[in-house]
Amino acid sequence: QMLSHICLKFKTEGLKQQETLNNLPKAIRSSIANYLFFPIVQNIYLFQGVSRDFLFQLVSDIDAEYFPPKEDIILQNESPADLYILVSGAVDFTAYVDGQDQIQGKAVIGDTFGEIGVLCY
Repeated sequence: QMLSHICLKFKTEGLKQQETLNNLPKAIRSSIANYLFFPIVQNIYLFQGVSRDFLFQLVSDIDAEYFPPKEDIILQNESPADLYILVSGAVDFTAYVDGQDQIQGKAVIGDTFGEIGVLCY
């Protein structure tokens, strides 16, 4: 129960932060997003060669989302609906094999995941 409560609190706090940002004027939201995310987004392989103006527009539309440790982001055999850009922390990619979760890979700051599902589905 405690773990569920803590997870809910993390999710709720994240929603409140996003809600607060959404209530700000677009120019201020854009400035905050560019300050927080532009340095990372400009180095992502998917966006190499695009104009700075395009990146500024893209970054302005990014929704920040916090996931607590050990939370599933994309489930095995699930088609992702979003592109994820890791801004802080790390993510383990696990698969359920022979009755156990096994780590198949890892993402670190600046890595992306979910892009195949977004581009192909």
